Parts: sequence; C-alpha cells; structure tokens
Amino acid sequence: MVSASTNCQSSTITRQGPLRYMNAIQKELSHLNTIQSKPPERQSHLKTLPLPKHYFSSPFLSAAQVDEYEAVAEALLQDALERHEREKLNGGIDLSWRHSGNAYGISQFIKSEGENQYYRLEGKIRVQLSLLLRTVRAINDDELLARRTALYGDALDGQNLYLVKDQSQISGTSQLAIQWEAIAISPTDKRHRYDMCALDYAGSDQDINGTPMVFKVSHSIYVPQCVSLFESHGLCRLEGTEVMLLRPCPENTMLTEIVIDGSFSPKYRIGDYVLTSYLEQRCQVLGKLADFALAKRLASIPLLDRALWIPTHERKRCCICIYRFHMLSRKVNCQACGEIVCKSCVIARKSVHDGVKKEKNLVKDIKFCKKCVIMATDEEERLAIHEFKAKEIDDQRFSIQDYFYSNSVKSAMNLYAKSAQSYLARGLAAYHPMNAIAHGAAGIEGSRRLP
Repeated sequence: MVSASTNCQSSTITRQGPLRYMNAIQKELSHLNTIQSKPPERQSHLKTLPLPKHYFSSPFLSAAQVDEYEAVAEALLQDALERHEREKLNGGIDLSWRHSGNAYGISQFIKSEGENQYYRLEGKIRVQLSLLLRTVRAINDDELLARRTALYGDALDGQNLYLVKDQSQISGTSQLAIQWEAIAISPTDKRHRYDMCALDYAGSDQDINGTPMVFKVSHSIYVPQCVSLFESHGLCRLEGTEVMLLRPCPENTMLTEIVIDGSFSPKYRIGDYVLTSYLEQRCQVLGKLADFALAKRLASIPLLDRALWIPTHERKRCCICIYRFHMLSRKVNCQACGEIVCKSCVIARKSVHDGVKKEKNLVKDIKFCKKCVIMATDEEERLAIHEFKAKEIDDQRFSIQDYFYSNSVKSAMNLYAKSAQSYLARGLAAYHPMNAIAHGAAGIEGSRRLP
C-alpha cells in the first residue's frame, strides 16, 4: 500500500518531468563528488597574522650543520652563475621553457619537469645597482617583511630565526640566515596562502667575469623548531628554491639586469593560471623597486630637529625652483635640511622599516626636498663605486702609483701636458690650474708663482 506522501511525491515528479528530476539527481551527485575530492578545508577558527615576537624557538646548529648550510648556499649560487654563463654562450635559454608573457619589461617563463614546477623572470629594471646593495639584506623582522614586500609583493609575515653568518670581505658582503616567511601567492584566494622555512643567503659580490652583482638565494630546509602552522593559521608549508641575480646593464648604467630562477616542490602543486598571475604581480612589484630602494636610503638619513627648521616667514621664494610664494602658497619644511620649499619640490616617503605590522594611522609621511633626495642618491652611488673600485684595486694588487699611471690617467696627463705647453708658450705656465701635475708630465721645471 502506497502512502499519501509517496503519491504526492510521484505526482510532483510526473508534473516536473523526468529531465528535471535527472538534473536534480546529477547536481546532488556532483556536489558530493566535489566534497570528497577537494582537500581538507581550513578551519574557521584560525588564528590571524602576524605572529607574536619570538614565536618560534631558536634553532640549535652544530658546526657541521653551519658548514653544510654554507656549502649548500654557495653551491646554489655558483650553479646559477655557471648556468647563466652557458646560456649567454648558447644565445639564450633552452626550448623546454614556455614563454608565459611580458610585463613591465620583464619576460616570464614556466616549465614542468616530472612533478616539479619551474619559473624564470629575466629583464631590465630602471634602477641603479648601487641603490640595491642594502635592499636584499634583512637584519631584523621588520626589514625582512619590508624586503619581501619590495621584491615579491606577497608578504604576510616574517621572522628571523637564526643568523648563521654575517661577514664583510674584500670581494663583497654576505649574510646567511634561517628565516620564516608567510606569503599569499593569490591575493584573493585564501587557499593559496603558504609559509616557508628557508635558508637565506644574500649580499654583494663579483660574478665569474668580475662584474659587480647583488644576489639573493632562498632554499627551503627542515628545522624542527619551525613548526607547521596549518592547523592553527591555515598555512601550507611550501618547499622550493630561488636564486636572484642583479647585475649592471652594460649599455646603460641606469638600468639593472635581473634574472630570477625558482622552483616549487610537488607537495602542493600550483595551477599554471595562478602561477602566471603571481609572476605578473612580481614583475609589477619589481618595476617599482627604485622607489623602495630610494625610500630605504632616505630612511637612513638623520632628520633635523624641528627647532632648527627655518621659519616659514623668513623665505619669500622656494630654495629649489625659486618660485615666489604668495599669500595662499603652501610652504613645506624639508625634514632633512630644514629649508623651505614649495609643494612641487617636496617628496613624501614612508619609512620602509615600519612594515605592515603597524596601524596605518601611526605611520606618517616624511617630507624631503628634491635636493636632499638627489644628494642621497648620489651619495649611495658614490659609496658603491668607491667600494667596487677598492675591491678592483685590491684584487689586482695595484699600488697607488700604479693605479694613478693607468691608461686612462695617462691619457688625461697627456692632455694636461699639452695644455701646460700652451700656457708656457704664452708665458702663463705659472697660472696653469694643474701646474704641478702638468710640469711632472711634461718635464718642465720650476715652481708655481702666484701674483
């Protein structure tokens, strides 16, 4: 005997028709299959980032482990340099790479070999190499977070776990550390939030051909003290390797050649679409690297006390563009030199060490005039050139006299000698601006007499 409810359901199905009934069943089956096939969902009661200070306990490393980490980092760097040198000789990368796009002057390549995923970025960025010397190094947690934001644009949190070695030598400076970083490969999809415990090797040196370079090597390692945060924060542990090389462009010193080679392990495979979007985001961030490098340079400039600022009523014109102030003109004090400038000649920068851990309303803009910005850039370049030149002189074991009489200086000495002979012919040898050098090169005797 059939109940009334069963008759009611049968009549309803008959009125709807068999097609709609089958569609409903297929929809339910597909929903069940989706629930069974997708990975376990992150729990809704997850904790938020950033982590408290010293969340991870400090690792204990033996001398053998330190030597092993140093050898691994050096091997990864040397392998990347030798591979790029072979690519230059062969005319480019091999055909196994698939070109995925261009963005901001940087080409993107991806490939898969077995279960591993590889990616590559190469191109030129509009920033001098001298401004990037301090960009790749991260001493504390705030600098680590700021560096990740500037070079990757995917930073969520970061902590320095252990400083293995920080050394400065003739060939350059280097820093080897164990660091933990939390990243978001997709800014909209929370399923692509990862963390990584990696061996970080960064600094400056010379490549195989003696060209100055800035490098950064990141290689995932296992440290028992760096525990998994999947259950507590929903972060999947990512494993991979990346080598970044920055070298000056031979054709234009205002540009820097950048090559990034990276790989991901098969533990969590990232879709090609997500990976391509992530690489495009990184190209956009690298295109703005000059702003970050300048901001970090400006952050190291000591600020002038407010009591020493020049009062606004004492200046009638802008000290940069000589614009005459009117009644409604806006006058701004440079916080580095205290001078008065107009709104068109001031540049506001946030301190890069503030990071993203602080509230936005607590971060204030620091105002610099264009003159101080240019002086800061020139000072950074001068220090870098002096450092690289000192390395070159020391490596080649030049004495001061040998270096002074190099080819370029000898040619300049010849020009001064010819100029001195011209002054001598007119009876004005004593007034030559480079009298002592010119007389030494031309063999002219006599002392310089001033009127």
